[in-house]
Amino acid sequence: MLSECTTTSNRIVYRDGGVVVKHTELTDYGVKWSGHGSYRLLINSAVVFGKEYPVLAGEGTCVLPVPDHKLLLFVCAAEGSNSGSRPDRELHVVNLQDRSDTVIPLGQSKMGDDLGAHPPGSKYAAKVEFENEGRLRISTYDGQTAIKPNYEPTRKSQFTVSTSQKKLLSESAQ
Repeated sequence: MLSECTTTSNRIVYRDGGVVVKHTELTDYGVKWSGHGSYRLLINSAVVFGKEYPVLAGEGTCVLPVPDHKLLLFVCAAEGSNSGSRPDRELHVVNLQDRSDTVIPLGQSKMGDDLGAHPPGSKYAAKVEFENEGRLRISTYDGQTAIKPNYEPTRKSQFTVSTSQKKLLSESAQ
């Protein structure tokens, strides 16, 4: 329940081909004034071809566009997942041309944590490599912080998924 001291702001951060991603920021000034805990909550959500995904993992736009293949990737809480502090995740590989959505269960994978952490085109932007038919390697770098906005990333993560088998094949961090 929102108190009288809470404000909500919505901002669309990505829109393309039937996909809309928005940030909803809740600011609770009552909590801020009392000095207890965090007073800002940022919720990333998406609507993909009319279906809503209420919680996306990542930062910035939280999506990884692959324009050459007309694909869009994002990670969200798995449908029917546990409601604990870290729900199971799933990767969505959305084909913007044929309007399909391939869902790949990720379990407790950390995939998605760094999606959108760096702007497209930067040397640390997330990228997708196509190893062979139905096999993707996704590389991400940890994000920037408000304290040190220009620091070099300290971690590169790589994930290999099979869209044909609909599963995560490997995950590593360097």
